[in-house]
Amino acid sequence: MLGGCSPPQGAEAPVAPVVAADAPRPDPAGGKRLDALGGRLRVWMPEGARVEARKANLMAAAAPVEEESRLVFDDGPARLVVMAYEELRTAGDDFERAVRAEVEKPSKEGAARLSVAPFTPRGGGLKGLKVVPSALLGTDALLARAAFVWQTDGTVQYVAVYLNPEAAKREARFVELADQILDSLAAGGKVLDLAGGPRRVAIGAEEAAVTLPPSFVMTQAQGPDFTVYRLRKVGRFGQPGAGMGVYAGDYPSRQHTQRESDAKVVESKGHLLGREIVWMSWTAHEEGATADSRWSEAIVEVPGGRGPRYLHVWIEAGDAAAEAELRRVAEAIVIVPRAK
Repeated sequence: MLGGCSPPQGAEAPVAPVVAADAPRPDPAGGKRLDALGGRLRVWMPEGARVEARKANLMAAAAPVEEESRLVFDDGPARLVVMAYEELRTAGDDFERAVRAEVEKPSKEGAARLSVAPFTPRGGGLKGLKVVPSALLGTDALLARAAFVWQTDGTVQYVAVYLNPEAAKREARFVELADQILDSLAAGGKVLDLAGGPRRVAIGAEEAAVTLPPSFVMTQAQGPDFTVYRLRKVGRFGQPGAGMGVYAGDYPSRQHTQRESDAKVVESKGHLLGREIVWMSWTAHEEGATADSRWSEAIVEVPGGRGPRYLHVWIEAGDAAAEAELRRVAEAIVIVPRAK
Protein backbone atom coordinates (compact mmCIF):
# COMPACT_ATOMS: atom_id res chain seq x y z
CA MET A 1 0.00 0.00 0.00
CA LEU A 2 1.35 3.39 -0.95
CA GLY A 3 1.08 6.68 0.90
CA GLY A 4 -1.43 9.42 0.16
CA CYS A 5 -1.00 12.48 -2.00
CA SER A 6 0.00 15.93 -0.84
CA PRO A 7 -2.05 18.94 -2.05
CA PRO A 8 -0.20 22.27 -2.18
CA GLN A 9 0.19 23.99 1.18
CA GLY A 10 -2.85 26.11 1.97
CA ALA A 11 -5.08 24.16 -0.40
CA GLU A 12 -8.47 22.89 0.68
CA ALA A 13 -8.82 19.34 1.94
CA PRO A 14 -8.72 16.69 -0.83
CA VAL A 15 -11.98 16.20 -2.69
CA ALA A 16 -13.79 13.07 -1.53
CA PRO A 17 -17.12 11.51 -2.49
CA VAL A 18 -20.02 11.89 -0.12
CA VAL A 19 -21.21 8.60 1.36
CA ALA A 20 -24.82 8.29 2.44
CA ALA A 21 -25.16 6.82 5.92
CA ASP A 22 -27.03 3.63 5.00
CA ALA A 23 -29.14 2.04 7.72
CA PRO A 24 -27.36 -0.95 9.30
CA ARG A 25 -28.64 -4.41 8.41
CA PRO A 26 -28.66 -7.40 10.81
CA ASP A 27 -25.45 -9.32 11.51
CA PRO A 28 -25.23 -13.09 11.11
CA ALA A 29 -26.48 -15.11 14.06
CA GLY A 30 -23.99 -15.32 16.90
CA GLY A 31 -20.65 -13.58 17.00
CA LYS A 32 -19.83 -10.08 18.20
CA ARG A 33 -18.58 -6.73 16.97
CA LEU A 34 -15.03 -5.62 17.69
CA ASP A 35 -13.40 -2.21 17.34
CA ALA A 36 -10.64 -1.72 14.79
CA LEU A 37 -8.28 1.18 14.11
CA GLY A 38 -8.99 2.88 17.40
CA GLY A 39 -12.73 3.10 16.81
CA ARG A 40 -12.67 3.98 13.11
CA LEU A 41 -14.27 0.64 12.13
CA ARG A 42 -16.57 -1.92 13.76
CA VAL A 43 -16.17 -5.50 12.55
CA TRP A 44 -18.45 -8.49 13.11
CA MET A 45 -16.43 -11.56 14.09
CA PRO A 46 -17.44 -15.11 15.09
CA GLU A 47 -17.77 -15.90 18.78
CA GLY A 48 -14.37 -16.45 20.36
CA ALA A 49 -12.56 -13.95 18.11
CA ARG A 50 -10.15 -11.52 19.73
CA VAL A 51 -8.06 -8.45 19.06
CA GLU A 52 -4.40 -9.43 19.01
CA ALA A 53 -1.75 -7.01 17.81
CA ARG A 54 0.85 -8.21 15.35
CA LYS A 55 4.06 -9.08 17.17
CA ALA A 56 6.79 -6.54 16.55
CA ASN A 57 10.46 -7.31 16.15
CA LEU A 58 12.26 -7.31 19.52
CA MET A 59 13.94 -3.99 18.74
CA ALA A 60 11.07 -2.44 16.80
CA ALA A 61 8.03 -0.43 17.84
CA ALA A 62 4.61 -2.01 17.54
CA ALA A 63 2.31 -0.40 14.97
CA PRO A 64 -0.05 2.18 16.52
CA VAL A 65 -3.63 0.93 16.86
CA GLU A 66 -4.74 3.98 14.87
CA GLU A 67 -2.80 2.65 11.87
CA GLU A 68 -3.20 -1.12 12.13
CA SER A 69 -5.50 -3.64 13.81
CA ARG A 70 -5.36 -7.43 13.84
CA LEU A 71 -8.41 -9.58 14.66
CA VAL A 72 -7.98 -13.34 15.12
CA PHE A 73 -10.42 -16.25 15.06
CA ASP A 74 -9.27 -19.80 15.81
CA ASP A 75 -11.24 -22.99 15.18
CA GLY A 76 -8.92 -25.70 16.40
CA PRO A 77 -5.74 -25.50 14.31
CA ALA A 78 -7.55 -23.42 11.65
CA ARG A 79 -6.98 -19.68 11.92
CA LEU A 80 -8.56 -16.66 10.19
CA VAL A 81 -6.89 -13.26 10.60
CA VAL A 82 -8.37 -9.88 9.69
CA MET A 83 -5.87 -7.08 9.11
CA ALA A 84 -7.22 -3.53 9.01
CA TYR A 85 -5.14 -0.52 7.94
CA GLU A 86 -5.82 3.20 8.00
CA GLU A 87 -4.82 4.30 4.53
CA LEU A 88 -4.73 8.02 5.41
CA ARG A 89 -5.97 8.75 1.91
CA THR A 90 -9.26 9.92 0.46
CA ALA A 91 -11.24 8.10 -2.17
CA GLY A 92 -11.21 10.84 -4.80
CA ASP A 93 -13.46 11.16 -7.82
CA ASP A 94 -12.62 7.86 -9.56
CA PHE A 95 -11.79 5.57 -6.68
CA GLU A 96 -12.59 2.33 -8.47
CA ARG A 97 -10.15 3.08 -11.26
CA ALA A 98 -7.45 3.97 -8.69
CA VAL A 99 -8.04 0.75 -6.75
CA ARG A 100 -7.89 -1.33 -9.93
CA ALA A 101 -4.58 0.33 -10.77
CA GLU A 102 -3.32 -0.50 -7.27
CA VAL A 103 -4.24 -4.19 -7.27
CA GLU A 104 -3.30 -4.81 -10.90
CA LYS A 105 0.29 -3.58 -10.64
CA PRO A 106 2.67 -6.08 -12.24
CA SER A 107 4.73 -6.25 -9.05
CA LYS A 108 1.78 -7.50 -7.00
CA GLU A 109 1.69 -11.26 -6.50
CA GLY A 110 -1.17 -12.77 -8.43
CA ALA A 111 -2.34 -9.39 -9.71
CA ALA A 112 -3.95 -10.86 -12.83
CA ARG A 113 -6.10 -13.13 -10.64
CA LEU A 114 -7.78 -10.36 -8.62
CA SER A 115 -11.19 -8.93 -9.41
CA VAL A 116 -12.67 -5.72 -7.99
CA ALA A 117 -16.40 -5.09 -7.47
CA PRO A 118 -18.41 -2.41 -5.61
CA PHE A 119 -20.29 -3.44 -2.46
CA THR A 120 -22.09 -1.77 0.43
CA PRO A 121 -21.19 -3.18 3.86
CA ARG A 122 -24.31 -3.86 5.89
CA GLY A 123 -22.94 -2.23 9.07
CA GLY A 124 -23.75 1.25 7.78
CA GLY A 125 -21.79 4.43 7.05
CA LEU A 126 -19.46 2.90 4.48
CA LYS A 127 -19.14 2.24 0.76
CA GLY A 128 -16.60 -0.22 -0.53
CA LEU A 129 -14.80 -2.12 -3.24
CA LYS A 130 -14.24 -5.81 -2.60
CA VAL A 131 -11.12 -7.50 -3.94
CA VAL A 132 -11.68 -11.18 -4.76
CA PRO A 133 -8.84 -13.53 -5.76
CA SER A 134 -9.75 -16.37 -8.10
CA ALA A 135 -7.85 -18.67 -5.73
CA LEU A 136 -6.28 -18.29 -2.30
CA LEU A 137 -3.07 -16.29 -2.64
CA GLY A 138 0.06 -16.88 -0.60
CA THR A 139 1.70 -19.66 1.39
CA ASP A 140 1.58 -19.42 5.20
CA ALA A 141 -0.91 -16.54 5.18
CA LEU A 142 -3.31 -16.98 2.27
CA LEU A 143 -5.36 -14.00 1.11
CA ALA A 144 -9.04 -14.98 0.93
CA ARG A 145 -10.73 -11.61 0.52
CA ALA A 146 -9.93 -7.90 0.87
CA ALA A 147 -11.79 -4.61 0.68
CA PHE A 148 -11.15 -0.91 0.35
CA VAL A 149 -13.88 0.99 2.22
CA TRP A 150 -14.47 4.70 2.60
CA GLN A 151 -16.41 6.71 5.15
CA THR A 152 -18.68 9.77 4.96
CA ASP A 153 -15.61 12.05 4.98
CA GLY A 154 -14.07 10.06 2.11
CA THR A 155 -11.19 8.62 4.13
CA VAL A 156 -10.18 5.09 3.13
CA GLN A 157 -9.43 1.95 5.13
CA TYR A 158 -8.07 -1.32 3.76
CA VAL A 159 -9.19 -4.63 5.30
CA ALA A 160 -7.78 -8.03 4.31
CA VAL A 161 -8.75 -11.52 5.47
CA TYR A 162 -6.11 -14.25 5.59
CA LEU A 163 -6.28 -17.99 6.27
CA ASN A 164 -3.61 -20.32 7.57
CA PRO A 165 -3.03 -23.63 5.71
CA GLU A 166 -5.33 -25.52 8.10
CA ALA A 167 -8.18 -23.11 7.40
CA ALA A 168 -7.43 -23.37 3.68
CA LYS A 169 -8.27 -27.08 3.89
CA ARG A 170 -11.83 -25.94 4.68
CA GLU A 171 -11.74 -23.22 2.04
CA ALA A 172 -15.46 -22.98 1.28
CA ARG A 173 -16.38 -22.48 4.96
CA PHE A 174 -13.69 -19.90 5.69
CA VAL A 175 -14.12 -17.95 2.45
CA GLU A 176 -17.81 -17.68 3.28
CA LEU A 177 -16.82 -16.41 6.72
CA ALA A 178 -14.42 -13.89 5.14
CA ASP A 179 -17.27 -12.54 3.00
CA GLN A 180 -19.52 -12.28 6.07
CA ILE A 181 -16.85 -10.32 7.92
CA LEU A 182 -16.25 -7.83 5.10
CA ASP A 183 -19.98 -7.46 4.47
CA SER A 184 -20.40 -6.62 8.18
CA LEU A 185 -18.02 -3.65 8.23
CA ALA A 186 -19.36 -0.47 9.79
CA ALA A 187 -18.07 3.02 10.46
CA GLY A 188 -16.97 3.17 14.09
CA GLY A 189 -17.85 6.78 14.79
CA LYS A 190 -14.35 8.14 15.34
CA VAL A 191 -13.23 10.76 12.81
CA LEU A 192 -9.74 11.92 11.90
CA ASP A 193 -8.72 15.30 13.26
CA LEU A 194 -7.34 17.08 10.20
CA ALA A 195 -7.43 20.63 11.56
CA GLY A 196 -3.71 20.75 12.30
CA GLY A 197 -2.30 23.03 14.98
CA PRO A 198 -0.02 22.65 18.02
CA ARG A 199 0.68 19.28 19.63
CA ARG A 200 2.87 18.23 22.53
CA VAL A 201 4.70 14.90 22.62
CA ALA A 202 6.80 13.30 25.35
CA ILE A 203 10.57 13.39 24.91
CA GLY A 204 11.91 11.77 28.06
CA ALA A 205 11.31 14.03 31.06
CA GLU A 206 10.52 16.94 28.75
CA GLU A 207 8.06 17.55 25.95
CA ALA A 208 8.44 18.66 22.36
CA ALA A 209 6.08 21.15 20.78
CA VAL A 210 5.12 20.26 17.20
CA THR A 211 2.86 22.26 14.90
CA LEU A 212 0.91 20.11 12.44
CA PRO A 213 -0.16 21.67 9.15
CA PRO A 214 -3.79 21.08 8.10
CA SER A 215 -4.57 17.60 6.72
CA PHE A 216 -1.82 15.95 8.79
CA VAL A 217 -2.32 13.28 11.46
CA MET A 218 0.17 12.13 14.06
CA THR A 219 0.52 8.73 15.72
CA GLN A 220 2.84 7.34 18.39
CA ALA A 221 4.58 3.96 18.52
CA GLN A 222 6.40 2.82 21.66
CA GLY A 223 9.48 0.65 21.46
CA PRO A 224 11.35 -1.06 24.32
CA ASP A 225 13.49 2.01 25.01
CA PHE A 226 12.47 4.58 22.41
CA THR A 227 9.44 6.33 20.94
CA VAL A 228 8.58 6.97 17.29
CA TYR A 229 6.11 9.64 16.20
CA ARG A 230 4.75 9.56 12.65
CA LEU A 231 3.28 12.56 10.88
CA ARG A 232 1.43 11.76 7.66
CA LYS A 233 -0.53 13.89 5.26
CA VAL A 234 -3.98 12.70 4.22
CA GLY A 235 -4.24 12.96 0.44
CA ARG A 236 -5.78 11.42 -2.64
CA PHE A 237 -5.69 7.65 -3.15
CA GLY A 238 -3.24 6.59 -5.84
CA GLN A 239 -1.07 9.70 -5.57
CA PRO A 240 2.38 10.03 -3.95
CA GLY A 241 2.28 10.68 -0.22
CA ALA A 242 4.22 12.73 2.32
CA GLY A 243 5.23 11.80 5.83
CA MET A 244 7.76 12.32 8.57
CA GLY A 245 9.11 10.06 11.31
CA VAL A 246 10.57 11.32 14.59
CA TYR A 247 12.61 8.86 16.68
CA ALA A 248 13.46 9.76 20.28
CA GLY A 249 16.01 7.34 21.74
CA ASP A 250 19.64 6.54 22.33
CA TYR A 251 20.42 4.44 19.25
CA PRO A 252 19.30 6.10 16.02
CA SER A 253 19.87 4.24 12.77
CA ARG A 254 19.89 6.17 9.53
CA GLN A 255 17.16 5.34 7.02
CA HIS A 256 19.66 5.48 4.15
CA THR A 257 21.64 2.71 5.86
CA GLN A 258 18.61 0.64 6.89
CA ARG A 259 17.30 0.63 3.34
CA GLU A 260 20.71 -0.35 1.99
CA SER A 261 20.32 2.42 -0.53
CA ASP A 262 23.03 3.10 -3.06
CA ALA A 263 21.44 6.43 -4.02
CA LYS A 264 23.73 9.43 -3.95
CA VAL A 265 23.38 11.53 -0.78
CA VAL A 266 23.31 15.31 -0.98
CA GLU A 267 24.06 17.28 2.18
CA SER A 268 22.60 20.65 3.18
CA LYS A 269 22.66 22.72 6.35
CA GLY A 270 19.65 23.15 8.60
CA HIS A 271 18.51 23.36 12.22
CA LEU A 272 16.83 20.96 14.66
CA LEU A 273 16.02 21.87 18.27
CA GLY A 274 17.81 25.16 17.67
CA ARG A 275 21.08 23.48 16.76
CA GLU A 276 22.88 23.37 13.45
CA ILE A 277 22.56 20.02 11.68
CA VAL A 278 23.17 18.51 8.26
CA TRP A 279 20.25 17.20 6.24
CA MET A 280 21.14 14.13 4.19
CA SER A 281 18.90 13.84 1.12
CA TRP A 282 18.49 11.33 -1.69
CA THR A 283 16.00 10.13 -4.27
CA ALA A 284 14.84 6.51 -4.30
CA HIS A 285 12.51 4.38 -6.36
CA GLU A 286 10.45 1.98 -4.24
CA GLU A 287 9.35 -1.31 -5.79
CA GLY A 288 5.83 -0.97 -7.19
CA ALA A 289 5.83 2.82 -6.87
CA THR A 290 4.72 4.93 -9.81
CA ALA A 291 7.12 7.78 -8.98
CA ASP A 292 10.40 8.38 -7.16
CA SER A 293 10.42 9.33 -3.48
CA ARG A 294 12.45 12.19 -2.04
CA TRP A 295 14.07 11.36 1.29
CA SER A 296 15.73 13.56 3.90
CA GLU A 297 17.02 12.77 7.37
CA ALA A 298 18.97 14.37 10.19
CA ILE A 299 20.05 13.47 13.73
CA VAL A 300 20.53 15.91 16.61
CA GLU A 301 21.51 15.46 20.24
CA VAL A 302 18.71 16.36 22.63
CA PRO A 303 19.75 19.09 25.08
CA GLY A 304 19.18 18.77 28.81
CA GLY A 305 20.28 15.20 29.45
CA ARG A 306 16.98 14.17 31.09
CA GLY A 307 15.74 11.78 28.47
CA PRO A 308 16.75 10.22 25.16
CA ARG A 309 20.08 11.34 23.78
CA TYR A 310 19.00 11.82 20.20
CA LEU A 311 16.20 12.98 17.98
CA HIS A 312 16.26 11.38 14.52
CA VAL A 313 13.97 12.91 11.90
CA TRP A 314 13.33 11.45 8.46
CA ILE A 315 11.08 12.64 5.66
CA GLU A 316 9.62 10.88 2.64
CA ALA A 317 7.79 12.98 0.06
CA GLY A 318 6.67 12.79 -3.53
CA ASP A 319 7.88 16.23 -4.58
CA ALA A 320 10.13 19.10 -3.51
CA ALA A 321 7.27 21.25 -2.16
CA ALA A 322 6.05 18.50 0.20
CA GLU A 323 9.61 17.79 1.32
CA ALA A 324 10.23 21.48 2.05
CA GLU A 325 6.96 21.72 3.99
CA LEU A 326 7.96 18.83 6.24
CA ARG A 327 11.43 20.25 6.79
CA ARG A 328 9.79 23.44 8.03
CA VAL A 329 7.67 21.39 10.43
CA ALA A 330 10.76 19.54 11.68
CA GLU A 331 12.87 22.66 12.11
CA ALA A 332 10.08 24.32 14.13
CA ILE A 333 10.08 21.54 16.79
CA VAL A 334 11.20 22.86 20.18
CA ILE A 335 11.73 21.27 23.59
CA VAL A 336 9.47 22.71 26.29
CA PRO A 337 8.95 21.91 30.00
CA ARG A 338 6.49 19.10 30.60
CA ALA A 339 3.00 20.37 31.34
CA LYS A 340 1.95 19.78 34.95
